[in-house]
Amino acid sequence: MRLQTARNFQVEKKMRSRVLPALATAFFLALPSSVLAAFQDREVWSLQTSGVTASLRGIHAVSENCCWASGSGGTVLRTIDGGETWKSVGPADGAAADFRDIHAWDEKTAVIMAAGDPDRLYRTEDGGATWIMVYEHPDPAAFFDGMVFDCFGETGWLMGDPVNGRVMLLRTTDSGKTWQQLDPALCPEVPEGVAGFAASGTNLVRLPDNQLMIGLGGGKSPDAKACVASSVFDKSPGLWALHESPLIARESAGIFSLALFGHNGLRVMAVGGDYLQPEGKADHAAIFNPEDESWSVPAGNPPSGYRSAVACAADDARTLVAVGPNGTDLSTDGGDSWSRVSESGFHTLSFVPGTDIGWAAGSEGRIARWRGATD
Repeated sequence: MRLQTARNFQVEKKMRSRVLPALATAFFLALPSSVLAAFQDREVWSLQTSGVTASLRGIHAVSENCCWASGSGGTVLRTIDGGETWKSVGPADGAAADFRDIHAWDEKTAVIMAAGDPDRLYRTEDGGATWIMVYEHPDPAAFFDGMVFDCFGETGWLMGDPVNGRVMLLRTTDSGKTWQQLDPALCPEVPEGVAGFAASGTNLVRLPDNQLMIGLGGGKSPDAKACVASSVFDKSPGLWALHESPLIARESAGIFSLALFGHNGLRVMAVGGDYLQPEGKADHAAIFNPEDESWSVPAGNPPSGYRSAVACAADDARTLVAVGPNGTDLSTDGGDSWSRVSESGFHTLSFVPGTDIGWAAGSEGRIARWRGATD
C-alpha cells in the first residue's frame, strides 16, 4: 500500500552537542526537555552519518560490522565497519526507484525491492558494484510491499497489494536469483480495500514450521479489524486462514510489522496503528499465539504511538524494540508492557538474529545503531 510519506513524519529533533558526563545530577534534571531527549537518544541509539537525505524504509543487519539499507531516489547503502562509514552502492539504472525493502546475506550479496511503477527486484554479488535486475512486474497496477526469507536464505517470499481481490505473492527458491509469481488462486483472498503497507519491509514473517504470515490493514468497513493471513504453503498450497486481530483497520491503519519472539512457545508481535495519527494512544500492538490462534493485547502500557516496525533485540527472546515517527519503545517482557526510550523517529529497524546488534533507519537519511536502554 502506498504511503503518503510527506505527511508521515514530524520534524525530527537534532542531536545536541555532547555534554560532559560529569554534570551533577541536579543540573542534569534542570536541563530543558529537548536536551533531555537528546540524552535519552544517546542512551539507546548512536546516530551515524549516512551521507544521504533519502527516506530509508529497508534495512538488514547482517553482522556486527555489516548492514545494508535502502530507500527513495534509488538509494542503497552499505557499511562494513559497524557504521563508521556508509557507502552508496545503488544500481545505476535505479535512480528513480523507491527501494522499500532489502535482504542481505553477507557483505557482498543482497536483493533490493523497488515498490511502485515499475516494481523490480535487483541482486548483487559484489557488494553493490554491479546489480542484475532479476524480476520486473509487467502490470503497472502492481505494488510490492515486503520480502521475507527462511533461516537458510534460500526460499523467499514477496507480497504485494491485492489484484482482483487476492494478495499478490512471488516466490524464490534460489536465494533471490529468480522469482516466480504464484497463481492468484493460490494466494490469500481478502475483502475490498484490504492490503499491506510498504512501510518497513517487515509485514511478513516465516515461522520455523515454514508457515508464512502476512500482516494486513485497510478496508472499507468503519469497524473493521486488521488481520494476519497465514499458510503452511509447502504442505497445503492455496489454503489460507485470516486471523482477525484487536487492531483497527482502515485505509491508513492496520498491522504494519510482525516479529517472532519467544523460546518456549513461539509468539508473533504485531505493531501498527494509523500512520496519519502517529500520536494516537491505542491500537498499536497485539500478540498472536500460533498454537491456539489467539490474540492478546499488552496488559501494561502499549507502544506510545503508531509503530511501523518491530524486532526482537536480544537472545533472551523477550526483548522487543518498536519504532515509529514519534520515537522508540522498548519491551523486556515479551510485549506485555512498553516504555518510551527515545524521541527519535524511524521507519524501519533490523537486528542480527539472537543478538542486540541492530540498526534503525528513517526519513532524511537518518541511520542509528542500537546501544540499548543502558550503556
